[in-house]
Amino acid sequence: MVHGCYKSYENVHGSIVKDPISSAPMFCSKRRRVSSPIVPKIVQNTKIPNEFTDLAIGVLKECQKENENNTHLLLIRRVSEWGKTSCILIAVEGKNEDFIDQPECQDLFRSIWNGEMTQANGILKLIICTLIPPLIPCWVNFKEDEDYKLACDEQEAQKSKLRVLRCTCNRSLEQSNCSLPAQEDNDDSEHDSKVDAKRLGIGKKFLYFYRAPVVVFCQNVITYVAFLFLYSYILICHFEENMSVIEYLLIVWVFTLVYEEFRQVSKWLVTLVTS
Repeated sequence: MVHGCYKSYENVHGSIVKDPISSAPMFCSKRRRVSSPIVPKIVQNTKIPNEFTDLAIGVLKECQKENENNTHLLLIRRVSEWGKTSCILIAVEGKNEDFIDQPECQDLFRSIWNGEMTQANGILKLIICTLIPPLIPCWVNFKEDEDYKLACDEQEAQKSKLRVLRCTCNRSLEQSNCSLPAQEDNDDSEHDSKVDAKRLGIGKKFLYFYRAPVVVFCQNVITYVAFLFLYSYILICHFEENMSVIEYLLIVWVFTLVYEEFRQVSKWLVTLVTS
Protein backbone atom coordinates (compact mmCIF):
# COMPACT_ATOMS: atom_id res chain seq x y z
CA MET A 1 0.00 0.00 0.00
CA VAL A 2 2.89 2.32 0.79
CA HIS A 3 4.44 1.45 -2.57
CA GLY A 4 1.15 2.22 -4.29
CA CYS A 5 0.95 5.53 -2.49
CA TYR A 6 4.45 6.49 -3.60
CA LYS A 7 3.67 5.30 -7.13
CA SER A 8 0.64 7.58 -7.20
CA TYR A 9 2.81 10.44 -6.02
CA GLU A 10 5.34 9.80 -8.79
CA ASN A 11 2.62 9.80 -11.44
CA VAL A 12 1.16 13.05 -10.20
CA HIS A 13 4.59 14.60 -9.74
CA GLY A 14 5.38 13.79 -13.36
CA SER A 15 2.15 15.33 -14.67
CA ILE A 16 2.00 18.31 -12.32
CA VAL A 17 4.74 20.00 -14.32
CA LYS A 18 2.57 19.76 -17.45
CA ASP A 19 -0.68 20.88 -15.81
CA PRO A 20 -0.21 22.16 -12.22
CA ILE A 21 -3.79 23.43 -11.80
CA SER A 22 -5.58 20.13 -12.40
CA SER A 23 -2.88 17.78 -11.06
CA ALA A 24 -2.84 19.29 -7.58
CA PRO A 25 -6.55 18.70 -6.78
CA MET A 26 -6.28 15.20 -8.24
CA PHE A 27 -3.32 14.34 -6.03
CA CYS A 28 -5.05 15.78 -2.94
CA SER A 29 -8.10 13.64 -3.74
CA LYS A 30 -5.97 10.49 -3.99
CA ARG A 31 -4.15 11.30 -0.77
CA ARG A 32 -7.43 11.90 1.08
CA ARG A 33 -8.63 8.45 0.04
CA VAL A 34 -5.46 6.90 1.43
CA SER A 35 -5.63 8.88 4.72
CA SER A 36 -8.40 7.01 6.52
CA PRO A 37 -8.66 5.32 9.96
CA ILE A 38 -8.39 1.87 8.34
CA VAL A 39 -5.01 2.61 6.76
CA PRO A 40 -1.98 2.17 9.06
CA LYS A 41 -0.30 5.30 10.36
CA ILE A 42 2.87 4.47 8.48
CA VAL A 43 1.01 5.21 5.24
CA GLN A 44 -0.50 8.42 6.55
CA ASN A 45 2.88 9.72 7.73
CA THR A 46 4.71 9.12 4.44
CA LYS A 47 6.72 12.00 3.01
CA ILE A 48 4.11 13.11 0.53
CA PRO A 49 4.01 16.89 0.10
CA ASN A 50 0.90 18.70 1.30
CA GLU A 51 1.56 21.97 -0.46
CA PHE A 52 0.21 20.97 -3.90
CA THR A 53 -3.03 22.81 -3.26
CA ASP A 54 -1.15 25.96 -2.22
CA LEU A 55 0.94 25.76 -5.37
CA ALA A 56 -2.17 25.39 -7.54
CA ILE A 57 -3.81 28.33 -5.78
CA GLY A 58 -0.70 30.42 -6.38
CA VAL A 59 -0.73 29.60 -10.11
CA LEU A 60 -4.45 30.35 -10.21
CA LYS A 61 -3.97 33.77 -8.64
CA GLU A 62 -1.21 34.63 -11.09
CA CYS A 63 -3.48 33.68 -13.98
CA GLN A 64 -6.26 35.79 -12.48
CA LYS A 65 -3.98 38.83 -12.44
CA GLU A 66 -3.19 38.37 -16.13
CA ASN A 67 -6.65 37.57 -17.56
CA GLU A 68 -9.90 36.67 -15.78
CA ASN A 69 -11.57 35.05 -18.80
CA ASN A 70 -8.58 32.81 -19.49
CA THR A 71 -8.57 31.77 -15.83
CA HIS A 72 -12.19 30.61 -16.14
CA LEU A 73 -11.31 28.70 -19.31
CA LEU A 74 -8.39 27.09 -17.49
CA LEU A 75 -10.69 25.84 -14.73
CA ILE A 76 -13.27 24.32 -17.09
CA ARG A 77 -10.80 22.97 -19.67
CA ARG A 78 -10.98 19.18 -20.04
CA VAL A 79 -7.65 17.52 -19.26
CA SER A 80 -6.83 14.37 -21.22
CA GLU A 81 -4.43 13.09 -18.50
CA TRP A 82 -7.35 12.81 -16.03
CA GLY A 83 -10.02 11.18 -18.16
CA LYS A 84 -11.03 14.36 -20.01
CA THR A 85 -12.49 15.98 -16.91
CA SER A 86 -12.07 19.58 -15.83
CA CYS A 87 -10.04 20.97 -12.97
CA ILE A 88 -13.06 22.34 -11.11
CA LEU A 89 -14.83 18.96 -11.29
CA ILE A 90 -11.73 17.23 -9.91
CA ALA A 91 -11.71 19.63 -6.97
CA VAL A 92 -15.45 19.16 -6.34
CA GLU A 93 -15.28 15.35 -6.52
CA GLY A 94 -12.21 15.32 -4.27
CA LYS A 95 -13.86 17.71 -1.79
CA ASN A 96 -10.91 20.08 -1.99
CA GLU A 97 -12.55 22.93 -0.08
CA ASP A 98 -9.40 25.06 0.08
CA PHE A 99 -9.24 25.18 -3.70
CA ILE A 100 -12.98 25.67 -4.24
CA ASP A 101 -13.17 28.51 -1.68
CA GLN A 102 -10.81 30.64 -3.75
CA PRO A 103 -12.36 33.82 -5.25
CA GLU A 104 -11.40 32.68 -8.74
CA CYS A 105 -13.47 29.49 -8.43
CA GLN A 106 -16.36 31.37 -6.82
CA ASP A 107 -16.31 33.90 -9.68
CA LEU A 108 -16.52 30.99 -12.11
CA PHE A 109 -19.54 29.56 -10.28
CA ARG A 110 -21.25 32.97 -10.29
CA SER A 111 -20.48 33.40 -13.98
CA ILE A 112 -22.04 30.00 -14.79
CA TRP A 113 -25.02 30.78 -12.54
CA ASN A 114 -25.70 34.11 -14.29
CA GLY A 115 -25.08 32.82 -17.82
CA GLU A 116 -24.51 35.63 -20.33
CA MET A 117 -25.79 38.24 -17.88
CA THR A 118 -23.59 40.34 -15.62
CA GLN A 119 -23.48 39.91 -11.87
CA ALA A 120 -24.89 43.42 -11.38
CA ASN A 121 -28.44 42.12 -11.92
CA GLY A 122 -30.19 41.59 -8.61
CA ILE A 123 -32.54 38.72 -7.92
CA LEU A 124 -35.47 41.13 -7.54
CA LYS A 125 -34.79 42.58 -10.98
CA LEU A 126 -34.69 39.11 -12.53
CA ILE A 127 -37.98 38.13 -10.88
CA ILE A 128 -39.67 41.30 -12.13
CA CYS A 129 -38.32 40.75 -15.66
CA THR A 130 -39.52 37.14 -15.53
CA LEU A 131 -43.03 38.35 -14.73
CA ILE A 132 -42.84 41.28 -17.21
CA PRO A 133 -40.76 40.08 -20.24
CA PRO A 134 -40.83 43.42 -22.17
CA LEU A 135 -38.48 44.85 -19.53
CA ILE A 136 -35.70 42.41 -20.45
CA PRO A 137 -34.07 44.31 -23.37
CA CYS A 138 -34.01 47.68 -21.60
CA TRP A 139 -33.32 46.74 -17.98
CA VAL A 140 -31.18 43.59 -17.79
CA ASN A 141 -27.42 43.99 -18.12
CA PHE A 142 -25.59 41.55 -20.41
CA LYS A 143 -21.87 40.83 -20.76
CA GLU A 144 -21.73 41.62 -24.48
CA ASP A 145 -23.34 45.02 -23.89
CA GLU A 146 -20.74 45.76 -21.22
CA ASP A 147 -17.97 44.77 -23.65
CA TYR A 148 -19.51 47.06 -26.28
CA LYS A 149 -19.60 49.97 -23.82
CA LEU A 150 -15.99 49.37 -22.84
CA ALA A 151 -14.96 49.27 -26.51
CA CYS A 152 -16.83 52.52 -27.16
CA ASP A 153 -15.20 54.17 -24.14
CA GLU A 154 -11.77 53.06 -25.33
CA GLN A 155 -12.56 54.41 -28.78
CA GLU A 156 -13.62 57.78 -27.34
CA ALA A 157 -10.47 57.92 -25.22
CA GLN A 158 -8.38 57.15 -28.29
CA LYS A 159 -10.20 59.84 -30.27
CA SER A 160 -9.58 62.41 -27.56
CA LYS A 161 -5.88 61.53 -27.51
CA LEU A 162 -5.72 61.87 -31.30
CA ARG A 163 -7.50 65.24 -31.16
CA VAL A 164 -5.03 66.54 -28.60
CA LEU A 165 -2.13 65.20 -30.64
CA ARG A 166 -3.56 66.72 -33.83
CA CYS A 167 -4.03 70.10 -32.16
CA THR A 168 -0.48 70.15 -30.88
CA CYS A 169 0.79 69.14 -34.33
CA ASN A 170 -1.28 71.87 -36.00
CA ARG A 171 0.08 74.49 -33.63
CA SER A 172 3.63 73.40 -34.28
CA LEU A 173 3.02 73.28 -38.04
CA GLU A 174 1.34 76.69 -38.09
CA GLN A 175 4.49 78.19 -36.72
CA SER A 176 6.39 76.62 -39.62
CA ASN A 177 3.64 77.54 -42.20
CA CYS A 178 2.71 73.89 -42.96
CA SER A 179 -0.44 71.76 -42.66
CA LEU A 180 -1.30 68.08 -42.06
CA PRO A 181 -1.97 65.89 -45.11
CA ALA A 182 -5.67 65.18 -45.74
CA GLN A 183 -5.04 61.47 -46.36
CA GLU A 184 -3.64 61.06 -42.87
CA ASP A 185 -6.81 62.56 -41.38
CA ASN A 186 -8.97 60.19 -43.39
CA ASP A 187 -6.93 57.20 -42.24
CA ASP A 188 -7.27 58.29 -38.64
CA SER A 189 -11.03 58.70 -38.97
CA GLU A 190 -11.36 55.23 -40.52
CA HIS A 191 -9.27 53.77 -37.73
CA ASP A 192 -11.40 55.51 -35.09
CA SER A 193 -14.66 54.22 -36.50
CA LYS A 194 -13.74 50.56 -35.95
CA VAL A 195 -15.21 48.88 -32.83
CA ASP A 196 -14.37 45.25 -32.10
CA ALA A 197 -17.42 44.47 -29.92
CA LYS A 198 -21.00 44.46 -31.21
CA ARG A 199 -24.22 45.52 -29.56
CA LEU A 200 -26.42 42.61 -28.50
CA GLY A 201 -29.69 42.16 -30.39
CA ILE A 202 -33.12 41.96 -28.76
CA GLY A 203 -33.65 38.34 -29.79
CA LYS A 204 -30.36 37.23 -28.25
CA LYS A 205 -31.18 39.13 -25.07
CA PHE A 206 -34.36 37.11 -24.64
CA LEU A 207 -32.48 33.89 -25.50
CA TYR A 208 -29.62 34.54 -23.06
CA PHE A 209 -32.06 35.63 -20.35
CA TYR A 210 -34.17 32.48 -20.42
CA ARG A 211 -31.13 30.20 -20.77
CA ALA A 212 -29.46 31.50 -17.61
CA PRO A 213 -29.62 29.03 -14.67
CA VAL A 214 -30.60 31.79 -12.26
CA VAL A 215 -33.62 32.66 -14.42
CA VAL A 216 -34.62 28.99 -14.64
CA PHE A 217 -34.45 28.85 -10.85
CA CYS A 218 -36.61 31.98 -10.56
CA GLN A 219 -39.16 30.50 -12.96
CA ASN A 220 -39.33 27.29 -10.93
CA VAL A 221 -39.86 29.22 -7.70
CA ILE A 222 -42.55 31.45 -9.22
CA THR A 223 -44.45 28.54 -10.76
CA TYR A 224 -44.22 26.51 -7.55
CA VAL A 225 -45.60 29.40 -5.46
CA ALA A 226 -48.36 29.97 -8.02
CA PHE A 227 -49.22 26.26 -7.89
CA LEU A 228 -49.46 26.35 -4.08
CA PHE A 229 -51.72 29.42 -4.17
CA LEU A 230 -53.96 27.86 -6.82
CA TYR A 231 -54.16 24.55 -4.95
CA SER A 232 -54.99 26.32 -1.69
CA TYR A 233 -57.67 28.40 -3.42
CA ILE A 234 -59.31 25.26 -4.80
CA LEU A 235 -59.33 23.51 -1.43
CA ILE A 236 -60.47 26.48 0.65
CA CYS A 237 -62.68 28.67 -1.53
CA HIS A 238 -63.73 26.68 -4.60
CA PHE A 239 -64.24 23.09 -3.47
CA GLU A 240 -67.48 22.07 -5.29
CA GLU A 241 -69.00 18.97 -6.88
CA ASN A 242 -68.78 20.25 -10.45
CA MET A 243 -65.25 20.64 -11.74
CA SER A 244 -64.29 24.07 -13.02
CA VAL A 245 -61.70 25.20 -15.54
CA ILE A 246 -59.26 26.01 -12.74
CA GLU A 247 -59.49 22.44 -11.42
CA TYR A 248 -58.79 21.01 -14.88
CA LEU A 249 -55.82 23.35 -15.14
CA LEU A 250 -54.59 22.16 -11.75
CA ILE A 251 -54.88 18.48 -12.81
CA VAL A 252 -52.85 19.13 -15.97
CA TRP A 253 -50.30 21.02 -13.89
CA VAL A 254 -49.89 18.08 -11.51
CA PHE A 255 -49.36 15.69 -14.44
CA THR A 256 -46.63 17.97 -15.82
CA LEU A 257 -44.88 18.02 -12.42
CA VAL A 258 -45.01 14.22 -12.19
CA TYR A 259 -43.69 13.90 -15.75
CA GLU A 260 -40.80 16.27 -14.94
CA GLU A 261 -39.88 14.19 -11.88
CA PHE A 262 -39.85 10.98 -13.94
CA ARG A 263 -37.76 12.68 -16.60
CA GLN A 264 -35.16 13.79 -14.06
CA VAL A 265 -34.99 10.33 -12.48
CA SER A 266 -34.59 8.64 -15.87
CA LYS A 267 -31.88 11.11 -16.87
CA TRP A 268 -30.06 10.44 -13.60
CA LEU A 269 -30.29 6.67 -14.14
CA VAL A 270 -28.94 6.95 -17.69
CA THR A 271 -26.03 9.08 -16.45
CA LEU A 272 -25.35 6.59 -13.66
CA VAL A 273 -25.35 3.60 -16.03
CA THR A 274 -23.16 5.25 -18.67
CA SER A 275 -20.61 6.42 -16.10
